[in-house]
Amino acid sequence: MRYRSGRNGDHIMGIPFECDLCHFRNMTLRNPVVTDPKDTMTLITIRRASLDALWAREPGTVQGNLSRAVRDHREAAAVCSLERGELPYLPSPELKDRVGMTSAVYVLQASRRAGQYVRNVQYETVRKSATWIGNMYEAGAAYTGAPTTDAPPTAEPFESASPTRRKWFARFLRGVKLRMGQVRYQNEPLTSEMVLALDQLITAEWLRTTDERERERLEELMCYVLIGFGASLRGEEVPLVSLRGMLYFWKETARAGEPHIMITLYGRFKGETGFRWHCLPISDLSASQIPFRKWIASLLHRRSVVQGRQEGWLFVKKDGKTRAQIRDYDGDFAHYMEVLRENRPELFSVGTLMEHFSLRRSMRRGAVLMTTGKVASTIVNMINRWRTKEGAKGSAPGLSMEQTYTNMRDVIHLMIQYSKAL
Repeated sequence: MRYRSGRNGDHIMGIPFECDLCHFRNMTLRNPVVTDPKDTMTLITIRRASLDALWAREPGTVQGNLSRAVRDHREAAAVCSLERGELPYLPSPELKDRVGMTSAVYVLQASRRAGQYVRNVQYETVRKSATWIGNMYEAGAAYTGAPTTDAPPTAEPFESASPTRRKWFARFLRGVKLRMGQVRYQNEPLTSEMVLALDQLITAEWLRTTDERERERLEELMCYVLIGFGASLRGEEVPLVSLRGMLYFWKETARAGEPHIMITLYGRFKGETGFRWHCLPISDLSASQIPFRKWIASLLHRRSVVQGRQEGWLFVKKDGKTRAQIRDYDGDFAHYMEVLRENRPELFSVGTLMEHFSLRRSMRRGAVLMTTGKVASTIVNMINRWRTKEGAKGSAPGLSMEQTYTNMRDVIHLMIQYSKAL
């Protein structure tokens, strides 16, 4: 059965093969105790690891390798003298874990943890165990750090004492990945209609309350959603909005020929080195008339006039200084989406998974879906290129906010076409 038993020929597929007992002795330097539940679990885990390493190769590959070996040996032995040293000696006389079975046991036990959407954690989570194992080996007495040209493409070009960098372990991880598979769950997309309904719902709640803290919470949530949706941002990028930058461009962009809001991000972004400014315009006049300026103006007034703040982040924690995070708003977002589902079920398609609405990707996925076929690919690339390595090459980390704005001023009229389509 697939992944549950070995195949004839697995033992000559380029990685060492040893029985469960031998691996146990190599790891512990003793025999297992039959009545010890830990020893029993160790033997079970060793069997699973061995099978995963073997099943990194398909049955056809294993059978083809064995058949060729048998045929070549028979034909050569029939006409040549091959009595001495004809084939490599497979067993190892050394009593040590030469393949990294101990590390594999750590990985497999980690794979038994409960998952969020499926029964167990997924492979991308499991493989992180190999990372800390490798790091610990490199921090230990076996460290060499010598340069090498034999490192895998994704690894640092230095010699490593870690068993996680060896061939057997690479096969093992591939087998684990093939056996576990990968279940990908995407956040449900937020549509323009949902954003408008969310605006009505939260506006009504804002008007009902006189608690300024509650009003601030509602303003922050709506601004988070609107900025992420209008600028097609990932959830973790929204808290990088700079208060100083927003205030600096606020009046100028409102009086522009095509009124827009300049979203100013400052921070270290994925794929970049150093801290950078990025400016992304959101049009005041979207196709569905989303009230971007209404909510952002309200929060900016609170920050600059009521709280007297001109610097720092637009989204902050309760201390008024520390930059906020997704988790500070994601729970509220999920709650209001559930309320919206109850009040406006027609906005949600059949089969919509409410638990998959999240500030992490729902805004960006929704923006992408709403602009597909409505906005030229060149404009879409212009909006998204700032977060790529290629887009970052042209801007030095030291550019000021004003210099960054000057560099992209000539294309603002093109970039706002993106949010206009929403």
